[in-house]
Amino acid sequence: MVCTNANLILMLILSPLPFSLAVLLLRRSEVLKEPLTIIGSFIPFAISVPALQRVMDEGYISAFGNELLIDHLSAIFLLGISFVGFFASIFAIRYMRQHPLIARVGVEIAERRLGIFYSLFLFFLSTMLWSVSTNNIIILWVAIEATTIASALLVSFYWDRRALEAGYKYLLLLTVGVTFSLFGAVTIYAASAPYIANGSPLLFTNIKEVISQIPANIILLSAVLFTMGFGTKAGLAPFHPWLPDAHAEAPTPISVMLSGIMIEVGLYALLRTLLLFLPTYPVIATTLLVLALFSMLLGALLAMVQSDIKRLLAYSSVSQIGYIAMGLGVGTYLGYYGAFYHLINHILAKSLLFMCAGAIIYSLALRNIEELGGVGKHMPVTMACFFIGAFSLSGIPPLAGFLSKLTLIIATVQAHLWWLLILTLFTSLLTLFYAVRAAYTVFWGEEKSEVIKEAKEAPLSILFPIIAFAILTFILGVYPQLLYPLLNSASLLAPFK
Repeated sequence: MVCTNANLILMLILSPLPFSLAVLLLRRSEVLKEPLTIIGSFIPFAISVPALQRVMDEGYISAFGNELLIDHLSAIFLLGISFVGFFASIFAIRYMRQHPLIARVGVEIAERRLGIFYSLFLFFLSTMLWSVSTNNIIILWVAIEATTIASALLVSFYWDRRALEAGYKYLLLLTVGVTFSLFGAVTIYAASAPYIANGSPLLFTNIKEVISQIPANIILLSAVLFTMGFGTKAGLAPFHPWLPDAHAEAPTPISVMLSGIMIEVGLYALLRTLLLFLPTYPVIATTLLVLALFSMLLGALLAMVQSDIKRLLAYSSVSQIGYIAMGLGVGTYLGYYGAFYHLINHILAKSLLFMCAGAIIYSLALRNIEELGGVGKHMPVTMACFFIGAFSLSGIPPLAGFLSKLTLIIATVQAHLWWLLILTLFTSLLTLFYAVRAAYTVFWGEEKSEVIKEAKEAPLSILFPIIAFAILTFILGVYPQLLYPLLNSASLLAPFK
């Protein structure tokens, strides 16, 4: 039986949902909910591979009158979401068995709460897959809001004061922020509808055909609204205040999902909407460059003064999202290629670093960098993998981050943006400083308490995703050709200056 494009896309988006419902109904079970979670996250990952192959062969796949559409750009994000979602589910199984709720509310209640956690996890995964598969500008906003609601409940899962405050702040700021993108979507819909005779004026593919006929003031207003709305979701400074609290207080598997892929989904929405206007309006690209540079510098400077390892990694995400936005703002083929390459590097490196932090928290119940030290002799595998993530994020060869940052640097040179080149190199040095300093303090520093002597490697189910991400970070650094066909096709889709 031949799988149609409609069936393939629907299975990719919806496959986690039956498992989410089953886990919720079986939340009292001590046996079934965890295997169901892993299966529910593995299926979209398995489906994303043939979907990617079909996109590479056909250019894009669509369904329901182009309401759902996956092109090369969507395929990058789908592969990243499904990959991180699957490995984060494996990481979560053992990690969540040792969470604060068990000590506070008892095993029986904690078991039921874990069922709710896994159900929300799968629902969250499905909403992100939906977000990057829709071709409808209003449905994109709906899907993005759905990711916010699902993830807000996961951020506040521990239900203590800090978690509830972080969840409330997260939900409030993101809901208000992303509402601006709804105004932008409605504005561009109303402006394009009179010029679209056939087809829906809500589809990106139709809007793109008539964008040159829309007045410039409407275009610029929409671009500002989209930047404020989806820029908030992406954690782009100055729209980032929700991000450090949410990433730090969420359970570590959710921190992996938030920093590893959810903010990238926000960046996808920003890119998908702004690509309608670039390069006809260069002022939009210039604005994006300014925001990118501000995000790079602010995130790096704030990361340098953090003592909580998860907050340090959260502020680092603000900085790294700035690198990706910078490539998009440069607006050349090499700029887009470097942005997409660094996107993949960030997905791998930041997921890896958060999982390493989670392994330390699992072993020692500590996350303050100043209280740690000498952990490396007790956790050598975690130490090696953390350094791989830190070096890749800092752009050290032969890891993936070196090539992605080098591509971005060459793109700025070709565009003669010398001021941007200097500040990019400076920010990279800041990244190297805070990442290596944190790694050195945690793993090689002086042992400051007796509890450090009790540290040991996390169980294999926690180490397996960590090692897998570390190996892949290295492979993509020494064999970048593996990504070239997909990144090249996605870069060629974007309009150049």
